[in-house]
Amino acid sequence: MNVTQSNLLLMRKLLICTAVMFGFGFALVPFYEKICEVTGLNNLLQADTLAENTQVDTGRWVTVQLDANTRGLPWEFKPLQSNVRINPGELVQVMYEVRNNSDRETTGQAIPSYAPQLLGKHLKKLECFCFSKQVLKPREVRQMPVQFLIEPGLPVWALVPPDETRERMLGNLRELKARGAHITAVAAADDEEARGLVDEVLPLPPHHPAVSPILTVIPLQLYAYFSALKLGYDIDKPRNLAKSVTVM
Repeated sequence: MNVTQSNLLLMRKLLICTAVMFGFGFALVPFYEKICEVTGLNNLLQADTLAENTQVDTGRWVTVQLDANTRGLPWEFKPLQSNVRINPGELVQVMYEVRNNSDRETTGQAIPSYAPQLLGKHLKKLECFCFSKQVLKPREVRQMPVQFLIEPGLPVWALVPPDETRERMLGNLRELKARGAHITAVAAADDEEARGLVDEVLPLPPHHPAVSPILTVIPLQLYAYFSALKLGYDIDKPRNLAKSVTVM
C-alpha cells in the first residue's frame, strides 16, 4: 500500500468517526430525555404526582419569589407577579408571559430551577409550560400557567429560647410534627421536651434568656456559612437570600 492509498484509508476512517460522533450528539438529547422519563430523574416532561393524603398546612406561610430569564432567544420572558404567599399543601396557579421580539418563528423550552436546591424535592408541578417546547410565531405574545404546590413536609427551622415564648413554640412544634414537617431546632442542650419534638437539635449551653438572641444567631450563621461552602457559593458575595424559586 502506497502513501496515497494509506492517506485515503485514514481519511475514510476519520469521516466515519466524524459521522458517528455527529449522530451520537444528535441522538443524545432524546436519549437522555427517555432515560429521565423511565427513571423519573430530572424529568421535565411530566407532571409530578401527589400523595393522596396531602393536606394544607394552615399554620405556616411560605413566600415564593418568581423569576425568569432567557438565553440565546429573542424573547421577553417574565412572571406576571413577582411573588406568591401560600400555605404548604395549597395548590396555586401563577402566570408567565413570553413575547417573541423577532420576525421569525422560534422554538424554546423552559428549564425550571430552584433556590435553595432542597426546595426542588418539595415543590410539585401539576401543570407547567416547561413540560413541552413552545413555538412562538413572529411577534407573538403568550401567557402560560404554572400550577404547583409545596409539600407540607418542607423542612422547618425553629428557635426554642428558654423564656416566656418557649411554651408557645413547643405548641407550634407539636402541630408541625403532626403535619409531617422535618424540624431542626436551636434549643438548650438540656431541653428534653424540645428534643423529643424535633428531628435534629443544635444545642445551646445553659444561659440567661436575655442573651438568647445572641446565642441563637451563632449556630444559624455557622450553618449558613458551611452550607454555602459545601454548595460552592462565594461566601463574600451571597445570592439573593429571599429568592425561593427561579424558573428560566
